[in-house]
Amino acid sequence: MALKQNKKMQRHLRELAELAYERELSAPSQALLQEFLRWEKKEMDVFELNAKIHEFHQGISRSLYAQYSGADAAIGVASALHRGIVKRDEM
Repeated sequence: MALKQNKKMQRHLRELAELAYERELSAPSQALLQEFLRWEKKEMDVFELNAKIHEFHQGISRSLYAQYSGADAAIGVASALHRGIVKRDEM
């Protein structure tokens, strides 16, 4: 029975980590979308856009992936809870 509860808790933690990851990645993704729109309006060239994509991928995207995809979802979830990304009632 304890093993079943542990698996259920781990699954719930992974779900919360996924939720927090999605929430935290949304704002930077919106900012990147704005860069695409600037490129579409010819406000920047494709090389500048490529640099923005590279910066996004090597920066916030990679950082958040590392934070939430690690072996211990509890650490990422605890951090997200502390920062208000995940609410206590979602726990």
